[in-house]
Amino acid sequence: MVKSVEGVYRQGKVELLEPAPDMAEARVLITFLPATAEATVLADLDAYSPEYENLFSRIHHRAQLGYGPTNEEILCVTKWKLYRLTRKHFSAVKRDGDRIRDCLLRAGLTDPLVRKQAVSALVGLDHIKMALASALLVACWPDTYSILDRRALQQLREANCHQEPWPLDSDLWRQDVDGFFDRYLLAVERFRVAEGLPSFRVADRVLWGRSVRNQIQKGLTEP
Repeated sequence: MVKSVEGVYRQGKVELLEPAPDMAEARVLITFLPATAEATVLADLDAYSPEYENLFSRIHHRAQLGYGPTNEEILCVTKWKLYRLTRKHFSAVKRDGDRIRDCLLRAGLTDPLVRKQAVSALVGLDHIKMALASALLVACWPDTYSILDRRALQQLREANCHQEPWPLDSDLWRQDVDGFFDRYLLAVERFRVAEGLPSFRVADRVLWGRSVRNQIQKGLTEP
C-alpha cells in the first residue's frame, strides 16, 4: 500500500511533519515540490507560537528518531520562553548548536545518570540557563521533563506539592544547583498525580493557566 507523509527538506535532511506510517521499513520516493506560500505561512506560525502550531510535537517526533532541533527551532523556542532574542542568543546557537543538540538527545536516554549529566552540560553552555533548558527539554521529551516557570512554582507551593523555600529570584533559576531541577520535577509529578492529569505537559498548562485565572479573579475582586 502506498502512503504519503508530508515533510520538508532542510540542511541536507528530510524532516517529516507528521508521524510516519506504522511500519518497520519501507522504500520511499522523494519528490521535491516548489516552495509555496502555505509552507512559508507554516514557518511563520511556528516562529509566532512554537507549541500551539505543533513545532513542539515535530521536534519531539524527530528526537525519537535521533535528530535534535535545528538552530532555527532552538531560537523559536528561546523566543517563546524568554520573550526576546538577542545577538548573544544568535551567537551562542550558531557556535554551540551541535552541542545543544547532543545534550538534548542524551537527556532522553534511559540511564538517569546520563540524563542528569546531559542536563548539567546543557545549562553549562553560554546563555542556556535552567528555565530555557527546561523548555528545550520539554520540546524534545515532553513525557520526561517539565518547563521551569515562576507561575508554576507559585501554584505548586499553594497546592502543597513541595515544602522547600525556593526563592523566586536566585541562582536556582540560572543553573541546576544541588539537584533543584530534579526536585522541581518531583513536585510537578506530585501535582500531576493529585490532580489526575495524564502528562507533565498537561500539568504545565494547568499550573500556568491556574496562575493566570487566579490573577484575573484577584484583579476583578480588588477595589
